[in-house]
This record gives sequence, structure tokens and C-alpha cells, in this order.
Amino acid sequence: MDILDTIKKRQSVRDFSEEKISEEHLKIILDAAYHAPIGRAAYNRYELIVIKHKEKIDALAQKIAEAGILTKHPFFHAPIVIFVAAKPNRERLDGCDTGCLIENMMLAATSLGLGSCFLYTVSEVINGRPFLLQALGLSDEYRAMSAVVIGHPKEKDLPPKVRPGIATRVL
Repeated sequence: MDILDTIKKRQSVRDFSEEKISEEHLKIILDAAYHAPIGRAAYNRYELIVIKHKEKIDALAQKIAEAGILTKHPFFHAPIVIFVAAKPNRERLDGCDTGCLIENMMLAATSLGLGSCFLYTVSEVINGRPFLLQALGLSDEYRAMSAVVIGHPKEKDLPPKVRPGIATRVL
């Protein structure tokens, strides 16, 4: 699949099968993140936390539910959750960099026939709650920025979504 086809095919998936993702595919997805453009090449400011064991994903989801924060499974029962954490102090760049990291992982997942979903709200849920930061193994030095869930979509060959246009002016 060429890159333009991959971009057009990518869509948010929130219903995953229980099929695991191979180690080879996980390595490809992480390698895509490592090649994301990062402002000022400050790669050392970021950390990826990969959770690939169902028990750990479900335990984190349970802690979130027990805190009364979200009522449904925040990770859509995906077999892989990848958090992006950053050393805070560059708010605007951190958000841009995080988007680049996650988009690269999502495009890699799509190219491998996998589904994904960008989870911004999860970071809002985790930050400011020490017990959740601790569950991710994050020190006070880092802040959860966002997460992406990745897995095999239950529904195969999803039709491409019709996207609304974006106002564009060429001057």
C-alpha cells in the first residue's frame, strides 16, 4: 500500500477482535514513531509506554472506572495501548510532537491491516491522578500526553469514510 492510499484508508477503530498483534508488527509500529518529526529534534523529552498484556490494560481500565471517571472501557478492549509521555514545559510543541508520533503509529498500523484510535481524553483522565501515573510507571518528570489503541478490527475491510472538506484558500 502506498502512503497516499494508507492515509486515505486510515480511520478510527473502536471495536477490536481478541487477536494479538505480532511482535514484528509492534516493532514496525514503534519504528514509525521513532521516525516522527519532533520539534528541535528533542526525542529525549518523550517516552512511549506500551501495554500489551490484556490483564494490565484491563487493570488500568478498572482503576479509571473505580475513580468514577469513565463508564465504558477507555481502551475499547484493544490488545495494545501505547501512551506518549512528555517532560512538560513546551505545551505547544508537546501537542504537535505527540500528534506526529501517534499519526506515524496509526499510519503504520493501517499499512499492516490493523486498526487504531487516537485517545486524547485518556491523558486528561490520567494527569493529576498520581495512582494512574504510577500505574503507567511515570515519574513526576513526565506527563501523559495521549494514547493510541491498536488491534485487529472486528469488522474487516471497512469502507472508506467520507470526510467533510476543509476550507482551503490558495493565495
